[in-house]
Amino acid sequence: MLSFAAGGCSPALTPIDAVTSVWVAPRGGCAIRADGVAWCWGPNENQEIDASGQYRLYAVPLSLPAPVTQIGRGTEATCALLADGAVHCWGPDIRSAEPRRIEELTPAAELLFGWHEVCALGRDSSLSCWTKDDLRARRMFAWPEVKHVAGAADERVCGVMVGGTVECLRLDFLLSGLIDERPRAVEGLAEVESLTSVGGYFCATHTDGAVDCWDGQTPDTRTRVLPPGSKLEFAGTPDYYCTRDADGAVACWDGIYKETRPVTGLSRVTSIAVGSSFGCAATADQRALCWGFSDGTLGNGLAEELNRDPWLATPLLRAK
Repeated sequence: MLSFAAGGCSPALTPIDAVTSVWVAPRGGCAIRADGVAWCWGPNENQEIDASGQYRLYAVPLSLPAPVTQIGRGTEATCALLADGAVHCWGPDIRSAEPRRIEELTPAAELLFGWHEVCALGRDSSLSCWTKDDLRARRMFAWPEVKHVAGAADERVCGVMVGGTVECLRLDFLLSGLIDERPRAVEGLAEVESLTSVGGYFCATHTDGAVDCWDGQTPDTRTRVLPPGSKLEFAGTPDYYCTRDADGAVACWDGIYKETRPVTGLSRVTSIAVGSSFGCAATADQRALCWGFSDGTLGNGLAEELNRDPWLATPLLRAK
């Protein structure tokens, strides 16, 4: 089939299959397939995806030396965690359009992103970080009770502890070496199951399904975004939020108008991810679909003027 994008016709496109997870940036994102190849789309003017610098209206594969298990983006750097625990990064902050391996890094289990820094939680529960000026990882400290970490662009790093509490620290203080910065518990925050971060905001999902969000600079001032209930998964940005329930249905709302609307065209959703004004889902039959207010960020081969229904999910496409 043919789809029309800015600048004319694109190649014949087909849905991506065998998708195991999706990840999104404020604009665009990536889908990881069962073979470990990451397929990415979106603005690419700063070579966040590849060296071409061309806007990717549909997904293209990344070339990495091993299967990908996690991928993410900081302000101007993209990093991929590989199955062997190695990490490769590229983009303006790394000063390379080609993936470069982070040196002196113990095998990593999870990545988190600051403003110009990236950190990895090691499989040995150590936290290591590096910057655009030095791609050698520096081991910061051991964080033995942490089970999940998230970072925000205002330099805060937070972790969910085994007991359900949350600890945070200032990444810039930690890296400067001028202050003996260590994680500190966020008072009054307990029974937390997971933590997400976008920009300078964190959102904590509790074991009862309630969600609290806060500006990273003021963890003691939190907003209850969702009450306790049956929602199975939450993902959000300061302006756009989505939930997935136990039946696999997805609903979203705009942070300004706050009108919750169901997303159509989806079934048996297993996970969701949210960008600045759109979302994507992975399904039980290993498809990836996206929806939302788009300027070509849905990976369906269409430019903004052809995306008519922001509540209809469309398949993520690649060239045949």
